[in-house]
Amino acid sequence: MKLKTSEKVPEKNKNSALKTFAPASMPKATADRMILCLTGPMAAGKNAASRIFEKYGFECIDFDTLVHKAIEERSEQIFEEFSSDAKIYGIDLKNSDGSLNRRALGSLIFKDQKLLSRQETIVYPAVTHFAKDFIKKNPQKNIILNATVLFKIPELMAECTHTVFIKANVFIRLLRVKKRDAMPYDQILARFYSQKDLFKNYKKSEIPVVVIKNSGSILSLEKRIKKAFIDHFGNLSINT
Repeated sequence: MKLKTSEKVPEKNKNSALKTFAPASMPKATADRMILCLTGPMAAGKNAASRIFEKYGFECIDFDTLVHKAIEERSEQIFEEFSSDAKIYGIDLKNSDGSLNRRALGSLIFKDQKLLSRQETIVYPAVTHFAKDFIKKNPQKNIILNATVLFKIPELMAECTHTVFIKANVFIRLLRVKKRDAMPYDQILARFYSQKDLFKNYKKSEIPVVVIKNSGSILSLEKRIKKAFIDHFGNLSINT
């Protein structure tokens, strides 16, 4: 179950997904809970993987949803922060109804790492609050934090037992984005470039990284996820 945008958030059991594949050596894992960071570059298949984890009993927090919620709640602050930069690039940050145009904002902030960092300073404190509140309210649940750059929020990375890194061939990712979003190639490549050190940044953390390749079908991805968990943790069973 994904965190709804409407939410306001500042003896072994053979049916338990955690208890069947959480060996004693797993860092921070307990008998009752596992929290995983699910990540990977744009269009690698994080959302598809997230749905598979939901099938096996995990609660999934979609950080894109949380970021959108935070942007909506702070739209006026964001507009004031970036309006002068948008004028320089000839970008209109507002829709015809006066609301913030998230796609236009994205095209702006991915032009310059400094602009992206300024947006993160505004948005990430709210995202952290939303996520930690959800974790606190679901103390017995196994949880997936579906986020591309969770490494930028150490407070949330500290909650995780492992990072699951979904990867795919760059050309496959390019075709997926073009089909899904109809985004111009220059914008796609700019976002790809901004994520070039993604895996390296997760490897720098003290949290073990499990890499899963996703270049085929959903069924193939599910098989790879199950195999990865059998290899690393012993099993992945449906938590009913």
